[in-house]
Amino acid sequence: GQRNTRALLIGRGGHLVFQKYWGDTNLDSSVELSGFTPALAALATGTALNDKLVAGIDLPAGTYLPSLVPGKATIRELLSTREGTPEFAHDVDALARLLEKVTGQDYPTLVSERIWKTLDAGEFSLERRGRDTPVRADCCIRTRLSDWMRLGEVLANDGVFEGNQIGRAHV
Repeated sequence: GQRNTRALLIGRGGHLVFQKYWGDTNLDSSVELSGFTPALAALATGTALNDKLVAGIDLPAGTYLPSLVPGKATIRELLSTREGTPEFAHDVDALARLLEKVTGQDYPTLVSERIWKTLDAGEFSLERRGRDTPVRADCCIRTRLSDWMRLGEVLANDGVFEGNQIGRAHV
């Protein structure tokens, strides 16, 4: 209560082993989080690497989208920016725009097709800056708690979910 916690879920080996909820929250409650956005962008990048849409993370980001990120040279640098640094939001959004270019899909569609469906997850939404603007890749993904558990399992298992590789391990 003091931390405004809505749920505590603990998974092990692909199974939910402990769950506690506060208020009217349950496993199917939709919750908005932003801390997973860099990991989601990294998984999406891994799928583009797997499909050979991106040749490598050490190539200049401008190879795929010229003048995309002034001052940043490689895709690896876009992936390695830490939340809370001044570049963070710009880099995650820039990476999303790069992925849109190489996949030919808008960011919500590529996350849905390349990650969410593979996880057999439910609906999700990404925050928009305005009515006719792109979604924010750096913030505010809303989905069910059970889907956050699935994404957590992918991250804990180096990009593998139920034996299927979602993105490259150690991108």
